[in-house]
Amino acid sequence: MPIYKIQFVVFVYTFVCILCLSAFADSVYTVHTKDYEAVKNTKDFRIYITGIGEGYGWANTELESRKQKPLYCQPNKFAFTPENYFQILDEKMKEKKRIDWSKVDTTVELVLLINLMENFPCKQ
Repeated sequence: MPIYKIQFVVFVYTFVCILCLSAFADSVYTVHTKDYEAVKNTKDFRIYITGIGEGYGWANTELESRKQKPLYCQPNKFAFTPENYFQILDEKMKEKKRIDWSKVDTTVELVLLINLMENFPCKQ
């Protein structure tokens, strides 16, 4: 299969996943940081955040296939697991000494993305 067809399939797959996740997210979750503690151990939330993390990975794959800078660069021979995503979120959410999350109007999805970018920066 030619490379452009593979890229198209990856793009379509990513688009469909994002579309499905956004429909799911709009109907079930828009998880703000102030609500994190209440939902973090629920099965639905764990599945949702795992999907968000995997979606970021697919976005990276698509960006790299287009010769563009990825969102973040995970180390070689390292594959993210759902527990990695929750560890990243838990560590950030425990920074209550610096940030009062009850007063910050942002989502945990954005917190995860920003922390992936900060913890796994791409070298120029």
